[in-house]
Amino acid sequence: ATTGDAAAAGGEAEEDVADEDWEALSALSDFKLVRQEADVALALARYKRTASTRITAEWMQPFVARASFNLGYMHQFGFGVTPDRALARRYYNRCAEVDPGGVHMPVAVMLVLVSVQSYFTALPSTISVAGIALADIRVHVLAVHIVTFGVLLMLRRIFSAARR
Repeated sequence: ATTGDAAAAGGEAEEDVADEDWEALSALSDFKLVRQEADVALALARYKRTASTRITAEWMQPFVARASFNLGYMHQFGFGVTPDRALARRYYNRCAEVDPGGVHMPVAVMLVLVSVQSYFTALPSTISVAGIALADIRVHVLAVHIVTFGVLLMLRRIFSAARR
């Protein structure tokens, strides 16, 4: 037997032991899922620490980028902090800068979402828009024109039905 055959046999033996262990554990049926509350403050502190880490090796890039992305998400939606879209945008951009070879589609989607949220939160409320519109005479003239057009359409229908 070659060393490759022995290694393959050893790997199969390890798989058999792992399967037996799993079968023994699953036979006990003592698995119970316990819901744990998330510690948002602790997560925020750890993400900040990781995101502020100076990258000294290439393997660190994805971890720092993920922490920056998660901080951006927390600041965008206000998990554990007050919502701050400008800071969220900064963290998302840092995520893309830190890991240039990483996945950029989620970052791009979140940057677009931050822009859309900023646009819609900057819009005036519907009550103030309605108040401004009702104070404008052009809106009243437009309403009179629409009502007149509707009345003329109804009269046309009535007269065309009476002619037949």
